[in-house]
Amino acid sequence: HTYTTGVQQMPSVAMGADGGFVVVWTSDGSFGSDTGSNSIQGRRYDSAGSPLGSEFQVNTYTHRDQLHPSVASDGDGNFVVAWHGYPSVDGPGYKLQARRYDSAGAALGSEFLVNSYTGTPQRHSSVAVEPDGDFVVVWQSAGLRNEPYSWSIRGRRFRGANPREDDFQVNTYTTGGYSVY
Repeated sequence: HTYTTGVQQMPSVAMGADGGFVVVWTSDGSFGSDTGSNSIQGRRYDSAGSPLGSEFQVNTYTHRDQLHPSVASDGDGNFVVAWHGYPSVDGPGYKLQARRYDSAGAALGSEFLVNSYTGTPQRHSSVAVEPDGDFVVVWQSAGLRNEPYSWSIRGRRFRGANPREDDFQVNTYTTGGYSVY
């Protein structure tokens, strides 16, 4: 990263079939976010580890905290970044956002809401991309079971920015809490 003010943390990396890769991370106070808030930054590299362009900001919603990014790439080098924001593009509370990019690093639309259930915090995502570009995001979800402060693992599949179905429960063991850490 070239922005060195504030804390740069929580990196995630994805590699394309040609050996090029993209790194995303949480950045404190950089590139248009409110001072003291966090944004999601990224940078692309070729197979030799040389930067391909400058850092870029993933999130377009810049109020307060955008945290814990996860990135995955398909076989052609197209990639998806997922993260949680508070507040998010969909209002208050922790919710999952994602944004798609082509292999040249151009955004394929704006960020979009991942989770369909928005009544409790949804956070700490992990994303995986199929060779054809479809992808799945999984995350930690609060209070969907009968216990209001319990955590479970939820997921949702996408074709482009379009959900293929509503959120689904991943874990079957429901005693105690779960996390994607």
